[in-house]
Amino acid sequence: MPSLSARFYTAGLVVALLLCRVAAHAQTYTVLHNFTGGGDGAAPFAELTLDRAGNLYGTTASGGGGSCPIEYGAAGCGVVFKLSNTGSGWIETPLYAFQGGDDGARPMAQLSFGLDGALYGTTSEGGGESCGKGCGTVFKLTPQATFCHSVLCPWNETVIYRFNLGNNGEDAAPTGALTFDSAGNIYGTTENGEVYELTRSGGTWTETVLYNFTSYQTGEEPQGGVVFGADGNLYGVAYLYGNAYGAVYQLVNTGSGWTENLLYSFQEWGDGGFPMGGLTLDQYGCFVGGTTVGPYLGTGSGTVYAVCPNGGNWQFENTYGFPGMYLQGGPADKLATDTSGALYGTWLGGVFELGNSGFVALHNFDSNQDGAFNGSGVIRDASGHLYGTASGGNSQICSNGCGEVYEITP
Repeated sequence: MPSLSARFYTAGLVVALLLCRVAAHAQTYTVLHNFTGGGDGAAPFAELTLDRAGNLYGTTASGGGGSCPIEYGAAGCGVVFKLSNTGSGWIETPLYAFQGGDDGARPMAQLSFGLDGALYGTTSEGGGESCGKGCGTVFKLTPQATFCHSVLCPWNETVIYRFNLGNNGEDAAPTGALTFDSAGNIYGTTENGEVYELTRSGGTWTETVLYNFTSYQTGEEPQGGVVFGADGNLYGVAYLYGNAYGAVYQLVNTGSGWTENLLYSFQEWGDGGFPMGGLTLDQYGCFVGGTTVGPYLGTGSGTVYAVCPNGGNWQFENTYGFPGMYLQGGPADKLATDTSGALYGTWLGGVFELGNSGFVALHNFDSNQDGAFNGSGVIRDASGHLYGTASGGNSQICSNGCGEVYEITP
C-alpha cells in the first residue's frame, strides 16, 4: 500500500507547503439554492446526503418556524430539506420544520439513510428533557403513507430517542452523522463526551453508552460521529485529548464491553490539532481526516492527515498543511474520496482537491458573493460532481446571509 505522501507526491508537512500559492482550478461553481430564512430554512452547517436518484438532502440550523428565537441570522428551529433536479434546475422542498419542543431543534449534522430507507438524523437541542434548551434528539423521517396533493408534502417525524443529561451516565448534544451496523443498530457521539449505541426492540429504542470521554487525559468532545472499519471496530476523533490537541481513537468490542485504544495524539507542532470532522475510510484502508489548526504553533490553518494500518500497528502520516494564520480554519468536516485516492473537502478559504497534482483550490469563497462561513464538507457523486453547503453569504435577509447549496462540476 503506497503512503499518502507517495500517492500525492508530497514529502510531508514542510514550510514550502505553508507558503504555496492557492490557485483555483478550472471548475464550474453553481449555486443550486439560496436560503431565505423563512420556510426553507437558514444556516446549513452539515454535509449533504445523496440518494440513488440523485436527490440531495440536508438540514438547516434555523428558519422554518417553531418557538426558537433568532440564532444564526434567522428565527426558527431548523429544517430538513430535499433538493430535486428537474432537468432545468433544482427545486428545494422543506420536508420537516422543527418546533423546538419534544420534536427537537437545531439540526446540525449530516443525515443518514437507514436500512429501512428512512432518513435519520439528530438535533443538537430540543427534546424536552433536562437541559436548558433541550438535550437533543435522534429522529426518523418518512414520506407520508398516502399520496400528497400539496406541493410541499411534509414528511412524518418520529423521535426515536431523547437525550437526558446525567441519566444512566449519558450525555447531551449529539454531534456528527449516525452510523448503522448490519442489524440496523445506530451509533453516534455527543459533544459532551459519549459514544453511544441505540438498539431497537419492538417499537422502543434503548441507548447504551459504549464509552465516555471524561477528561483531557482520556479525551473530551468526540466530534464527528464514528465509522466502522473493515475489522468491525469503531473509529473516531476527540477534539481534546492528553496534551489537549485531540486524538484519533479506536473502540474494540471485547464481547463484554468496548475498550478504547489511542491511535494517535496530536501535538499541534508539526501535525496540527483540534480535529472536529469525522473520519473517512479510503480504498487503502487508511482513515483520513483534517485538523482545524496547525501544523506549526501559531502558523497555518489546519492539516490533512491519515492514520494507516501497518504491520499490526497504526502509522500517522502528515499530508498537507494549509497556508495562512486563521483561527481554526482547516477542515472541520469529513473528507470525500474517489477511486484514485484523491481527497476533497473544505477549509476556511473554499473547496479543495488533494490528489496526484498536489493541492488544488476548486473554488475560493467570497463573503460578498457566495459561501461565507462555509459550513460543511462536500460529497461526491459517480460523475465527479461535488455538492456542499455554505452557512452564509449572498443574502441581505440574514445578518451574514442565510446560506446556500452549491455544486462544483469538473
